Amino acid sequence: MDSSVRLNDHNSEAVVLASLMESSITIDQVNEVLESADFADSRNQIIYTAVCYLEARRQPIDVVGIESHLSAAGEDFGGIQYIGSLIRNTVRVNVMAHVRLIKELSRLRRLVFAIRKAEASLSNDTPPAQQAEECAEIILSAISQSGDEDGKLLHEIGGEWLTHLQEIYEAGGEITGLSTGFPDLDKATRGLHGGELIILAARPAMGKSVFAMNIAANAAKQGSAVYVASLEMPRLELMSRLAAAEAGVDYGLVQSADLVEIGPRLQGFVGGIKDRRLMIDDRANMSVPRLRASLKRFKRKVGSLDLVVIDYLQLLTSTGSGIYEKVSEISRALKVLAMELNVPIICLSQLNRELEKRPNKRPQLSDLRDSGSLEQDANAVLFLYREAAYTENLDNPWVAELIIAKLRHGRTGTIPLIEQFNHCRFLSADPSALPENWRAMVAKPDRSLSSARFTPEWTPSRAS
Repeated sequence: MDSSVRLNDHNSEAVVLASLMESSITIDQVNEVLESADFADSRNQIIYTAVCYLEARRQPIDVVGIESHLSAAGEDFGGIQYIGSLIRNTVRVNVMAHVRLIKELSRLRRLVFAIRKAEASLSNDTPPAQQAEECAEIILSAISQSGDEDGKLLHEIGGEWLTHLQEIYEAGGEITGLSTGFPDLDKATRGLHGGELIILAARPAMGKSVFAMNIAANAAKQGSAVYVASLEMPRLELMSRLAAAEAGVDYGLVQSADLVEIGPRLQGFVGGIKDRRLMIDDRANMSVPRLRASLKRFKRKVGSLDLVVIDYLQLLTSTGSGIYEKVSEISRALKVLAMELNVPIICLSQLNRELEKRPNKRPQLSDLRDSGSLEQDANAVLFLYREAAYTENLDNPWVAELIIAKLRHGRTGTIPLIEQFNHCRFLSADPSALPENWRAMVAKPDRSLSSARFTPEWTPSRAS
């Protein structure tokens, strides 16, 4: 690195500290921009901290007061002679310009340290492309962060909390987060909210990828910025599924490229997606650090980030030595990532095959594969279940169940869905299209149950 790059400015630091001691600028003005770590000189860091301490206690901020406080604390700040030199040898002109310069140099130092850290992390054991992603994340984090925010006292949270309650009240019981496009799910969850980790799990062939992409497509149609990490399915196949679902054409015709039959409808689909902010990332060997870097690039590119879908968790790479450790590490990292970026993350997961041995194969929380940490870290755990995958000659083979097995801020229950795999989509169930005892008839296709009464745990609303 070029040694001529200036990483500090002692004169600017002296100007700011002298101005604070002479009250030609207020601590509130400086505090909005600087923190003690922004000063390059450790003595100046200590003095600035002392100034903030004395100001908070309404004590005099002058040479004597600062020297007395720091001497009593046993701090190595250069003594009263150094503090005096700050005042004698500086010209206090355009102080806020010096404040901003100190901040910029602080950011530049963080960038330099991050570059050195990234360089030190390089090895011959990891593919260069993956190392490039990880180095980029280290560097981007260094220049974007302004320091970790401390916790807040209750009275500091009060205003934010009341505003939150007001938003819920004004919503009139409707959703306050991102709509999934499925009214009954929105009613249960009040929508998807930033910082939430939602686990969507099922056995193979239940349709979890289809359902997740339905939610992603619905959100994108509403104008949301959606990022899909497809670790199992290539982007062209996902595009075909999206087209079949939205254009209402048979998926088999899309796969066979029957353009004579469906060409006009596919053209309409292509024209409708021009302005949608939905990205499909089908790269393999995706890790959480690599995902974080990609999400930040996507957010800068399109202006926001509203929803993340990951298909699926067990295909993410990690440093864990065993399956249990790997899944636990990824689960916790995804929850932290959701909170860091303030975005809901829907992560698909496989279920343990042991459930296949039970007479009733509806999933339970204990069926989450490889790690109990999934249940612990998730804000919501959803299961997809289709009795038709196990039983022939059902009265209602098109009925699927979305089981809400865990929901931190709401009730658990079961929502009926209509499966249309030929169009790669699920639809909300219209109550008039379902028998009143739909759950019992799906579970046990016995004619003797035709007069049975059953009330589902979650009452479905009429599809719009």
